[in-house]
Amino acid sequence: MESKNKVVITGMGTLCPLGLSTAEFWHACLEEKQAVSSIPGKWLEYADYSSRYWAPLPEIDYSQFGINRIEALRLDPVSKLSLAAAGQALDDAGVKVRPVNRKQTIFELDGLDQERCGVILGTGIGGLNTTLDSHTVHLFTRYRQEIENLLDTRELGPDTQRELQTLLKRMDYPHRYNPFTVSMIMNNSISANIAIRYQCKGPNKVISIACASGTAALGQSYEEIQNGRLDFVISGGAEYKYDKTGAVFRGYDIAGTLAHDFASPQDANRPFDKNRNGFLFSEGAAAILILEEKQHALGRGANIIAEISGYSESFDAYSIMSPEPDGVQIERMIRSVLQQADVAPDELDYINAHGTGTVANDEIECRVIERVFGDKPVVNSTKSWVGHTIGASGALEAQVAALSIRDQITHGNANLENPISDIRLLKTQENLDISSALTHSFAFGGHNCALMLRKST
Repeated sequence: MESKNKVVITGMGTLCPLGLSTAEFWHACLEEKQAVSSIPGKWLEYADYSSRYWAPLPEIDYSQFGINRIEALRLDPVSKLSLAAAGQALDDAGVKVRPVNRKQTIFELDGLDQERCGVILGTGIGGLNTTLDSHTVHLFTRYRQEIENLLDTRELGPDTQRELQTLLKRMDYPHRYNPFTVSMIMNNSISANIAIRYQCKGPNKVISIACASGTAALGQSYEEIQNGRLDFVISGGAEYKYDKTGAVFRGYDIAGTLAHDFASPQDANRPFDKNRNGFLFSEGAAAILILEEKQHALGRGANIIAEISGYSESFDAYSIMSPEPDGVQIERMIRSVLQQADVAPDELDYINAHGTGTVANDEIECRVIERVFGDKPVVNSTKSWVGHTIGASGALEAQVAALSIRDQITHGNANLENPISDIRLLKTQENLDISSALTHSFAFGGHNCALMLRKST
């Protein structure tokens, strides 16, 4: 049997509600800091909601990440997040960048073969923020002008003038249609912009399978390197779901997927707890990992965080919105990735679970874990701290799995007061002996993806 290349993780970059670096994110998880607050009050002007909680991003100054003012106007927020995280990850991996055109912020990765460097990212929705802004500008610009013309006539009564002024204030959107709209809304722009900036000329693509997108992108990157097609891949996931009116939030809310009816926002996010009733909506995130062929990494003196030893996918073919109740395809996928990695079920140390906090997902996930592993591995949900970032979630969770292996410690589960299962769900952080870790994602549509990580030997 032909031997395949080993694949290692050598760098990470992160922007998420828990922080604007991988170190901030990781420390916040270990320190049990939740990213949760009440939704923006302005959203309540447009609709009422069952859920009133979300996980917002910190304020971001993109100039601190090398994104200038002109670039910022030409990029959707999801692309800005991705570029910022990619720069962090390259720096963390010890890759030096050499300027090619400073004015256009184009660089080369020093000492790497450009044609064997790829960019493969995941996103569930892509440039949604630009799509909504552009649609609103297109729809209402002329109506806004008509209202302003009426106000200029000064023939209206004071009450009517006040009403129209209030209406204008609520029409909070850009006054100019962005000429770069097409390039901003394309899903593939998040990977293309990174590859253009760093002159990566290998395969470049975006995987879009909802909540499993980040995991799938990492898995396909792993396979590209394992099979010898690439030496180096910038991979991971990104998502940005904010809009000024709360329309995106409303979609998830109407679908009944969001946590609701808790006395405090701090109580709302509770995967695997009997009192859970939905997930915490996250504004967005980008989680980038540098994947590299092991000998290539060692040859340039890179620090290895962890090794990827297996990847598998399956599809439920059951429902566009609900997981298959018996979880048989999830189980098949997990057993496949265990076989690839040559890890017996009783040898696995740790599972970074999908753990959304929705009723059906958590029940099915726990039953599958118990069937395959019993109560051997410890289990946690990173979403319990950072919320659900959709296309970025699997990449964030892969980062946590790798960091847990590196540091031999992992975080607990937020608000886990009454566990729904007897599997080893962590309530608080623990120092552990972790040689192998499984991280898996399930998505609307029925997509399932799993990665196996291990200590690099």
